[in-house]
Amino acid sequence: MLNEIKELERLCGGLSPAAKTLGYSMRQYRRIRNQKTDLPKSTQHLIRRTVSLMKILRGGAMKYDLKELERAAIKACEMAEAARESFDDPVNWGDFGVVTAEYYQDSDGCDGYRVNVEEASPEAYDVQLFIGEELASLGFEDIKVITEW
Repeated sequence: MLNEIKELERLCGGLSPAAKTLGYSMRQYRRIRNQKTDLPKSTQHLIRRTVSLMKILRGGAMKYDLKELERAAIKACEMAEAARESFDDPVNWGDFGVVTAEYYQDSDGCDGYRVNVEEASPEAYDVQLFIGEELASLGFEDIKVITEW
């Protein structure tokens, strides 16, 4: 999480004051960075989403090969399945897996990459977070993970 906070600090440095309102103030970042305790998952999620939005404001998403992203997502799902005892989210582990890895652009012109995973609740935030972190560790940062039945 400290890397995301540092990245957010770096990204905020070149943005207008209006764009900085998407996240915390720089003073709050420093306070969070120096905390000894873990941040709540909702705060971690907010920081990750803010980093993603800041990157889009600074020039859009990085370009990834979709087949490589899909292979990495399959590996991340296998790792999630191996760690399934640590999740309370409703998941059908028997059919759990990647449906698609895709590039998207919404009606506001924001773009990025997302991975669609089937056989998990759309509210399986811990699973989504785990897969996103595994993808980041494999070199695919700021990937939106969507779970669906």
